[in-house]
Amino acid sequence: MNKLLITLCLLLAAPRAPSQTSGKPCAKPDVANISEESSWMDRNCKVHPRADLDAILQRHQQWIDKYREDIGKLKNERISKLPDKARMDPLLADLSGADLTGTSFFGADLTGADLTGADLSRTSFFGADLTGADLTEAHLNGANLSGAPLVRACLSKADLTGASLIEANLTGATLAKADLTGAMLTKADLTGAALEDANLTGADLTQALLRGATIYRTDLTGADLTGADLAGSWINNADLSNADFTQAKFGETIFEPTTLPRMNTLARAYGLRTLGWSKSDSKLAEMDEENSLRMENQYSVLDVVKALHSAGYSWAEAEANLAYHRHMQSWWQRALFDWTCEWGANWRRPIWIVLAIGATFALVYWSLLRFTIRSRLRSGKLDGHRNGVSRRPRPRRPSQLFVVIRKRDRAREWPVGRDFAPPPWFQLPRPTRRYWFLRFPPTVFRFVLARLRWEQPLFWTASLFSVMSVLNLGVQGLDLGRWLRLMQRREFDLRAQGTLRLIAGIQSVVSFLLLALTAYILLVQPIGE
Repeated sequence: MNKLLITLCLLLAAPRAPSQTSGKPCAKPDVANISEESSWMDRNCKVHPRADLDAILQRHQQWIDKYREDIGKLKNERISKLPDKARMDPLLADLSGADLTGTSFFGADLTGADLTGADLSRTSFFGADLTGADLTEAHLNGANLSGAPLVRACLSKADLTGASLIEANLTGATLAKADLTGAMLTKADLTGAALEDANLTGADLTQALLRGATIYRTDLTGADLTGADLAGSWINNADLSNADFTQAKFGETIFEPTTLPRMNTLARAYGLRTLGWSKSDSKLAEMDEENSLRMENQYSVLDVVKALHSAGYSWAEAEANLAYHRHMQSWWQRALFDWTCEWGANWRRPIWIVLAIGATFALVYWSLLRFTIRSRLRSGKLDGHRNGVSRRPRPRRPSQLFVVIRKRDRAREWPVGRDFAPPPWFQLPRPTRRYWFLRFPPTVFRFVLARLRWEQPLFWTASLFSVMSVLNLGVQGLDLGRWLRLMQRREFDLRAQGTLRLIAGIQSVVSFLLLALTAYILLVQPIGE
């Protein structure tokens, strides 16, 4: 009994090694008094040689091989979703709180490793795999993470000041409250990353992939987002002061920052017409219950339109104006302004619509003249004579054109003119010779060509009437239809009768309104501003 008490007293009186859990950080080891093999310090301030770190990494590789199937089932979930048996396995690398300054993890597999609070300043992770690693509150300032896989890694409150993350894969990573001041994120993949309250002041995000990223209350002051892909991202209450958005790509992006970027760069961004805002504030309330649903100084898409207008970027203003109205328009506004000219963002579309209507109505006019009796065109000349143009008008002189058609193995000349009966659309060759069916395609082609040439004069008349109907309405002295008639060899006027007249009137009114819409956009401003 006495021996047991003496042993307990000795154990209690024995000095304890200082640890970081007591609240006092470990003092940096004196490099001069440490051998070359001692390269790192654990959270209990105990210095270890490099061989101990290699042994930990080897055991961690065994842990990865052991639970590889479970890790593969996680898909888009984090390593913390693994069963307790896997997370409590002693083979799992636990380097939390360790001082690994300047250590090289070349080619190491740190999937799911625990590096919470570790000092990894100026550490090189070239060729290392940090998928699902826990780097919460880790010190990674000046670290080299270029090209490193950090898929679903947790970097909350991590210090990444000046770190190199060029072409790093941060898909689904958590960077909440992380400090990325001056970090190099060129061509980094941040798809679906969480950047709530992160500090990206002066960060280089050139050509970075930020699809579906959550940029909430993020500080992007002076950040370079040239060519960045922000499709589907959520930018809310973010500070974009002096940020560069040159050639950035938006696509259904929620855009509600507290400060706007430089207008000369935002005007050169792609996809301004797809900007939007939150349809509900449930996401804001879920992330921060104490925060008001909408801040008073929060900008909207309408503010972007006004800012671009003040800066003089008219076409970028039209794109942002389209984004605003597409979230507010009703069905009749969509039909009148969105489908026709995209609220002034596409001044060419009305012209293309007019051309399409003209071509379509030319076919309609040809059909009415060719297959109906009541629909006619009358041509008024200077001498007062009027010639009717129906489905079988007689020309002033017989046509001298002939079409050679093979019929029953003999050449036949078929005259082309309105005073002759029309040739048939096609005629099948008679099976009088061997392999007669090989002559079927060229025979049909010849007959169709002959019929089209016979219909050509009437079709050109219908086309001319369609063009005159488009330009029939004028404004004061601007009468383009009369200008078109003056370009002909003789002055004339085509006047419609029957159903042809009604359709021509509809075409004239619609075409005039569409051309007036184009003139308004070019000379005044976007619609609905």
